[in-house]
Amino acid sequence: MLHHIEVNVSNLGASRVFWSEILNKLGYELASYREESFTLSNGEDAYLKFVQVKDKYASHKYNRSGVGLNHLAFRVKGRSLVDSLRQYCLDNNITLSTTKNILSPTAAMTITPST
Repeated sequence: MLHHIEVNVSNLGASRVFWSEILNKLGYELASYREESFTLSNGEDAYLKFVQVKDKYASHKYNRSGVGLNHLAFRVKGRSLVDSLRQYCLDNNITLSTTKNILSPTAAMTITPST
């Protein structure tokens, strides 16, 4: 069973704001915050830890089509939450990479973070 996922980020502060806002809507809350990392948890099972990338790796830009993590997928309790998240992203100029099956009850939406 999955325990946690750790994601290296280029800007910890901006990433905390971005991911906290999005994942809070899915029931995740800030579980810990340190100088070099923060953790978001839903209090039930797996959690997400975001870590400030080391300076020597900061110039390596992320590309979801390259080697590494392509995306994270979350199951939500209803269509209205998918619609709410989509609208939140649009209202906040957050890029939606894809909105496959956006009209289906199990819509897929890929959010592209800038950090």
